Amino acid sequence: MRPKNADPAATQEAILSAAMTIVSESGPTTLSLRGVARKAGLSTGTVSYYFSSLDALCEACLDGHYDRMRVLALKHFQRLADSTPAEVTAEATRELYRFGMVERPILLLQLSRLAEHGGHTVQRRVNHHRNMMRNVAASVGTDTWLKIQSLVFAATRYLCLSEEDLLLFTGANTLAEAHDRIEQHLVDMALLTVGQAATKP
Repeated sequence: MRPKNADPAATQEAILSAAMTIVSESGPTTLSLRGVARKAGLSTGTVSYYFSSLDALCEACLDGHYDRMRVLALKHFQRLADSTPAEVTAEATRELYRFGMVERPILLLQLSRLAEHGGHTVQRRVNHHRNMMRNVAASVGTDTWLKIQSLVFAATRYLCLSEEDLLLFTGANTLAEAHDRIEQHLVDMALLTVGQAATKP
């Protein structure tokens, strides 16, 4: 039964926000419908009404992430008509890394679910990854698509490191400095691989 006097959009947003707060504070393995309900100030029944299972809630969190990432990637892809491939590659890499910093809790959730289930769900594999791969590969080629994916995987792994590991691996003194070094490293790698590939006739 639908909760009385509920604003569906606002309630769903509150639930998703609560889930991401829990992941950010204590990691994805602590996520539960009951815990999300408590964090959102809702009953467990209300959370279950909108998300029938923890899997459904997690997938909804990931849906929002992929939608935002798709919009960001499309913006840079469209800039290729007016900018050089190197300019687009550098700016896109920087912005996507900073986007990942903001979305770190969702990246942690994503990696946790991949480890738990051994891969993406069939629906996500078909509706997101396969369609995106075909669209991008049709425009820039399969080889360049693989280079882009390698950068995405590297960025995700860096973003999911603990603060202590980030400082250790980068030799930085502060977290901001560590992220600056990783961001510049990814830009350099992108220009050497994706940027060069995109300029070839």
